[in-house]
Amino acid sequence: QADINVIANGIRIKDKRDASYGMDVIGLQKQVVGDVRRALLVLLGAVALVLLIACANVANLLLARAAGREKEVAIRTALGAGWQRIARQLLTESVLLGLMGGAAGLAVARLSLWVVRTMNPGNIPRLDEIGIDGTVLVFTFGIALATGILFGVAPVWRAIKLDPNSSLKAGGRSGQADSGLYLKRHRLRALLVVLELAISLVLLVG
Repeated sequence: QADINVIANGIRIKDKRDASYGMDVIGLQKQVVGDVRRALLVLLGAVALVLLIACANVANLLLARAAGREKEVAIRTALGAGWQRIARQLLTESVLLGLMGGAAGLAVARLSLWVVRTMNPGNIPRLDEIGIDGTVLVFTFGIALATGILFGVAPVWRAIKLDPNSSLKAGGRSGQADSGLYLKRHRLRALLVVLELAISLVLLVG
């Protein structure tokens, strides 16, 4: 811009133009795509929040499922299964869920792209060049794998900390002891629900 100002000043003096004459430098990206970048970044932020809500929901469901399988895990531990083996199985299940979700997301993305192209709103530059390429596939695979591992850790941690003896004897407990045990075990699930509601509120306000 400083170099262009010098050139514009020379042209203004040479051609005897008024003082308002000048030139503005615009970046190539802004020239090509306009002001759509900010809108796309806001949309990306909204998508990230939706992903967090979905992951918290899935983590909550995995914890609920793990709670229902406590006796199974306790029996397997009592029979000699190491925590590494149990952790590997639980992580494999959560990663498979993540990868299936990523595949479904790609299918929805292709459909959405077709819908947007058909509508052709006119304010998205170079719309015909937008597509799902190798970079998008690798990014989606990485996100799906990372979320599967990250939100599969909670059930694994719970299974590792599980005391087989107390779990197998839990059927004989009742009353106030059961109530306290329930509150302790379901505290993390309650926190996940609070997290979901908080993120949903932020998304809604945004």
